[in-house]
Amino acid sequence: EHVTKLRFVSSAAMSPDGKNVAYTLTVQRKPFKDEDGPNWEELHIVLGDEGSRPFVTGDDNVSAVKWKPDGRSVSFLAKRGKDKNRSLYVIPVNGGESRNVVSFDTDISEYTWSPDGTRVAFVATEKEPKEVKDRKEKGFKQEIYEEDFAEVRVWIAAPDDPESKPTPLVLPGYPSEIHWSPTGPDLIGLLADGYGFGGLGDHGGAQEKVQRIPMIIHVPGEA
Repeated sequence: EHVTKLRFVSSAAMSPDGKNVAYTLTVQRKPFKDEDGPNWEELHIVLGDEGSRPFVTGDDNVSAVKWKPDGRSVSFLAKRGKDKNRSLYVIPVNGGESRNVVSFDTDISEYTWSPDGTRVAFVATEKEPKEVKDRKEKGFKQEIYEEDFAEVRVWIAAPDDPESKPTPLVLPGYPSEIHWSPTGPDLIGLLADGYGFGGLGDHGGAQEKVQRIPMIIHVPGEA
């Protein structure tokens, strides 16, 4: 019983001015009360001398916690409420509700803010083709090699512009990690040259070693 009450910090991020810390707190599910599933991940923030305060708690799974460049708000990934996929949220540290700033056709797995906080780059797969979705709905679950492979891409979005739509970048590989340069218009990306993201890829029955290569990626529209 005591084991199920254990809580622990699973990740942390320091604010740009070094005065505050946002962190995720792992909370275990209650046996015989909660449905089976992974532990809950809550968002808490230590605000200087004020100590730690809960910001997102309860039946939530917060991940990828980061500070926006201005230090006034914290961003995170979560699938909340009526969300169909994991989306990007922002919550102000001085009070206010979290809001969904970027939703996409598939789960967002990774993201990074531009230095001025007006744009965000994120990693997500392309939307499943309609013919593949229709096939699955009819009961055909078998994957067709290469035809059913969903491209993983880096997308650029402007959260403060409701009229804009995420734009994909054309890259010579499959991204798994990205970081926006704090002083320039470029991203630093970790790209794989195959489907396995650094592991062994199965290409027509032949096992191939997949390489992950760091690469500088220029973002169109940035000076």
